[in-house]
Amino acid sequence: MFQKKSHDLVLGCNATTDMIHYKLGVTISFTNYIPAISASYSDSHSLKRKGRGPTRGKGTDDIVSAAGKISLEISKKLGRAIGNQQARLASECGYVVRSFAPLCYKRWIDIPYEEKNKLYDRVLAKFKLDLTVEHVHKCVNDTLARRYRDYRCRLKEKYFNGKTLDDAMKNCPTDIKQVDWDWLCQYWSTPEFQALSTRNLASHNCIKYNHCGGSKSFVACLQGKRSITKDNAQGEIKLYYETHYSQKKGWVNDEARIKYEKMLQIKEQPIPEGSEAPTELEIMQEVLGKSRGYIRGLGHGPKPASSHSAHLTSVDTESIALREQIQKQEQELLDMRAKISHFEALMHQFVSNQVGMSPQQAEPATMFSMPPPTDNI
Repeated sequence: MFQKKSHDLVLGCNATTDMIHYKLGVTISFTNYIPAISASYSDSHSLKRKGRGPTRGKGTDDIVSAAGKISLEISKKLGRAIGNQQARLASECGYVVRSFAPLCYKRWIDIPYEEKNKLYDRVLAKFKLDLTVEHVHKCVNDTLARRYRDYRCRLKEKYFNGKTLDDAMKNCPTDIKQVDWDWLCQYWSTPEFQALSTRNLASHNCIKYNHCGGSKSFVACLQGKRSITKDNAQGEIKLYYETHYSQKKGWVNDEARIKYEKMLQIKEQPIPEGSEAPTELEIMQEVLGKSRGYIRGLGHGPKPASSHSAHLTSVDTESIALREQIQKQEQELLDMRAKISHFEALMHQFVSNQVGMSPQQAEPATMFSMPPPTDNI
């Protein structure tokens, strides 16, 4: 039991007197029973706050358990998922890659199709998607490929960089098999990868400024604007503004501001008679320049239409027309052969009747080898 003499009650680092009186008038203290918390412990504890941690797909699992698979729309033009649940696809692909993707390959493209198929099936277990549709399959595959690359990049930065090969191999992450980690460490140490890393670093250093749009994809932001304005041809210039200008910090740098102002100038120019006004996408490409693999200012998703692809489209159209023509001629040839066969059968029957022979005894006759005349005719 507690002692019956009075003492000050110390809570944490503050010495405060807090007397407790029972109905009988007895005053007791908890000084000897509650230890004081030192300031140094409190400070060190606050510095070691636990982070959010990697996504485990729990939110997606809860939705699937409650309402079944999540329906997603994959835009053919934008090349990305759109709608309220579009971010869940990228999140789930990241979880699938971290948990189940094989690491002992140089690139995503080197992973055998059988292994990729297992990852596709895990995604399809939670989303209603038809991977037989080309642009849907490409969207899912590209999302998994980006998550695969990003995951290995984070592993390299956290557990490999700045260490010798032996030390790095001993620093294996807890969620990765040692044999897989050893393979990665050895691959990252090869001259082939070192040269690739140097080239990628040089390319990254050419970036003059970064966006400040947060984690939401540019395509999702753009689609949101179009749903508000009801205009599918507008929104790119406003998107550029919102992803490169912060209300608190201003423009990411002066060059981004100058490019935005130039876009506005081109948009406000008078349109010559008989000409069409350029779209915001065309204005953005004129100001930011064009790249072969993506549209600058729109991130991952929509791809530019190149002259090479246009040439291929023209060739494909001509090829399809030629195939259709050949198929038509082949069908006409088959019909002609059927008619010839029917005519030969009639000739065969006619000759048999004329010579008094049964059709089985008569020598087959064709329109190209008529029987010689006889005295009976």
